[in-house]
Amino acid sequence: MFGRWLGDLLGIATIKQQLHSSRAGALWSTVGLGVVVSVCAPCNNGWMSQLESDFKSRFARAVTGHADTFGGRDLITLAHWSSKVALLLQVQLAGMGEATHIPQGHLSQLPTRTPLGTRVWVGTYAPMMRPVFWQGIPMSPANLPLDPDAPRLGYLMLITIGSLLIVVLSLEDLGDEAFDTEGLPRTAFRPVWPLPSGTLKWPDGLILNDNGLATFWPPTRFAVRANPRPSRHRV
Repeated sequence: MFGRWLGDLLGIATIKQQLHSSRAGALWSTVGLGVVVSVCAPCNNGWMSQLESDFKSRFARAVTGHADTFGGRDLITLAHWSSKVALLLQVQLAGMGEATHIPQGHLSQLPTRTPLGTRVWVGTYAPMMRPVFWQGIPMSPANLPLDPDAPRLGYLMLITIGSLLIVVLSLEDLGDEAFDTEGLPRTAFRPVWPLPSGTLKWPDGLILNDNGLATFWPPTRFAVRANPRPSRHRV
C-alpha cells in the first residue's frame, strides 16, 4: 500500500511497527510500513509504479512538513494516490473480517483514474507518536443521511503519512455530482478532488496533532448534502 521509499523518508524502514485492528483489537507487526496487499506484477510494475513515482516527486517534501503550492497536475496525482491507498486498505480490512464496503466498479477504475464517487481532502498533521496512521469508517444510512430510498454505501478513511493528513470519502453511485459535507472542520481541510480551481497552498489552515484529530474523529455523523452541479456555461 505504501512505497518502501516512504519508510526510508520517515526513518522507519527498519523499525518494527504495531498495526491495530479495530474489530478485534488485535495487533500485528511489520517492519517499516510493510507490504500488506499483494498485487499482480503488471500492476505493481506498471501504473502503480508510475503513480508512486509521481507522488514521490510532487509530495515527498510535504510528507516531511515543507510548505508548498500545488497546481492541478499535483492534485490529480494526490487524489489518485490517496484513493489507491484507501482502496487497498479496504481490501486489507475486509480480509481481516472488518466491516467495510468497497463501492462497485472502483477497483476496476483505479488503474486509470480516481474512481467516480470519490472525494479527497488534505490537511496538515503534526506527528506526535506515530509517523503513519489510518482508520476507516464504513458508511451506512445510519451515519450518512442521504435519500433513505437510495442509500449510498461506501467508506470514509483518514490517513496520516508524515505531515500529510488525507481524508478519502468513497461512495456507491455518487458519480460526479457536486455536494457539500458536514463532519470535517473546514478550517483544517482543503478540497483536492473533484479538482478545485486555481492552486492549493499547503499548509493553509489548522495544523492538527493527535489531540486535534480527537475533536472530530471518528465522526459520529457525516452528512453529505447533494447539490445540483452548477452550469459551466456563461449567459
